[in-house]
Amino acid sequence: MIARFARSLLMAAFFVGSLAPAVAAATVRMEAHFTQHFGGRNGEPGPCPNEELICGVGFVAGYGRATDAFIVTPGDEFLHRFTLEDGSTLTVRLEFESDAVPGASNLAPGAAMSYGNPATLVFDADVMEGVGQFADASGSGTVTLYLAGNVDQIYVDLEVDLP
Repeated sequence: MIARFARSLLMAAFFVGSLAPAVAAATVRMEAHFTQHFGGRNGEPGPCPNEELICGVGFVAGYGRATDAFIVTPGDEFLHRFTLEDGSTLTVRLEFESDAVPGASNLAPGAAMSYGNPATLVFDADVMEGVGQFADASGSGTVTLYLAGNVDQIYVDLEVDLP
């Protein structure tokens, strides 16, 4: 009787264990949009924390509100980092791909002294580091930067593998 009960208990444990979800990596498409303002009253960028060059706020689809920043490392790497409200961060290394300047606005009088001329910059992006929800993430995609006046619009499109 005890052997039969033990065998039934072992079978039940095996059955319940087989119902547990498998833990597997998932590839997700991350799309984000950020707005950065710079060129304050005296033509200086607004305050950004730490080593950040220009920073702003935006939204990561499926994750919510976030902040972002461009960073230049001492080794001259150009990075883009976004941080979710829970503190999770994803940092990508950027490599310049292409640019577009509408018309001849880069040749307009004052272009060399102004940040008001429009341009579009496209960067290849490789995931460098993730923290929190993005720990051990990998992947790649593009970061597109639209410049006009004293505002940047940043669009992030990444394929990210999350463990």
